Amino acid sequence: MNSEQTAQATVVVTGAGLAVPGLAGPGDLLHATGGDGGFDPETGLRGRDLRHKDRATRLALRSVESALRDAGLYGADGPALDGTRTAVVVSSNTGNYDSVCGYVDTAARQTSRAISAMGLPHTSTSAIAGWIASNFGLRGPAVTLCNGATSGLDAVYWGRNLIAADRADTVVVTGVEPHNDVVQKLLGARAVDGAATVLLESAAHDAERADRARAVLGVHGRGRDHHEVLCVAVGSRPEDIGLWLTGDRETDPAQRVTLGRHVALQDTLGECGGALGVLQCAAAVAHFDAGGDGPVLATARTAELSLALTLLPPPGAPRLSSSERKEQNVSHNTADSVDLEELRSLMAATFELAPEDVTDDASFTQDLGVDSLTTLEIATRLEDRYGVDVTDEEFKSISTLLSVRELVRRKLAEA
Repeated sequence: MNSEQTAQATVVVTGAGLAVPGLAGPGDLLHATGGDGGFDPETGLRGRDLRHKDRATRLALRSVESALRDAGLYGADGPALDGTRTAVVVSSNTGNYDSVCGYVDTAARQTSRAISAMGLPHTSTSAIAGWIASNFGLRGPAVTLCNGATSGLDAVYWGRNLIAADRADTVVVTGVEPHNDVVQKLLGARAVDGAATVLLESAAHDAERADRARAVLGVHGRGRDHHEVLCVAVGSRPEDIGLWLTGDRETDPAQRVTLGRHVALQDTLGECGGALGVLQCAAAVAHFDAGGDGPVLATARTAELSLALTLLPPPGAPRLSSSERKEQNVSHNTADSVDLEELRSLMAATFELAPEDVTDDASFTQDLGVDSLTTLEIATRLEDRYGVDVTDEEFKSISTLLSVRELVRRKLAEA
């Protein structure tokens, strides 16, 4: 395959944008708490262009505009791209759920004559993709996916396929999940209320336009066996993975240690649904923008299905040695950054327990019934996540979650 054919087959990420309350941009996805000046839906979801649209659509439109600006495709006069060669792929499981339920309730109470024609389009699953295409003048294919936790990575996959099939040069991939009373009743759990968008382009199109690739889409893995899917995506060198992005925190100790720094987005955002995979891709872009080494592994899974995608650093990005990568992964840690809930999830994964079982002052051995061999894994986990070296004498002081936090804080303060 010559270089021109390779460029045509390669798909890159050129922009990323968020509309998630409290988060200022994709970089905040990699930290336990958001930065200053985060997105405020009270002000950010207002405007003439957002009238007569449901919350999911408004969140999606804001994230798309942010991603277009990030990719250099939105100027003073609006979108600056060829709409005839730009496709839209949307992932959302509950995007129009409130609209559908509202119309059904109205019809049940007052008959169909009481239903407003103005909001009727929002009862269509494809409404969000349609509004994105309409607002930004995009006339390529418009696709909507609604298939659970893997939906976001599926959307990236189908966006890539549209480029590979020459149906588009640019694809707007958006994952959005609104959180409202209807969704809360359905999920019964804390959930994200936001949207993420990434811009995909063929490497050839990006080179002609601006040559501003931020990440390169790598191998997709898909199947029922999670371990096999990881093997397909990671290949023969799992130690090369610089960052592993998941929804829920992984519980397999061997995989956690092997695959480097681990960020479980749902620890901080709540249930992400169809937005998860797109949020992961945005986080990967932020990782590379900050000089992070790769590849980045993004995974999503349900009881029946597992998906994985590797994202590679943009061309020309330096490669780090394993020791440099480890130093980079823990360099952002400070005593104040040690989050108790993240530690709780880390200990729960170590002990193969639910996070709610690991209470602040529960004794690991007496209350939780954890054997002494398992507690030895704590030192490995702490070194891997925070870069702290726990001595044998210090290890004896670890007995509860709070004691672990105090030890890590002290070690980081001394570093």
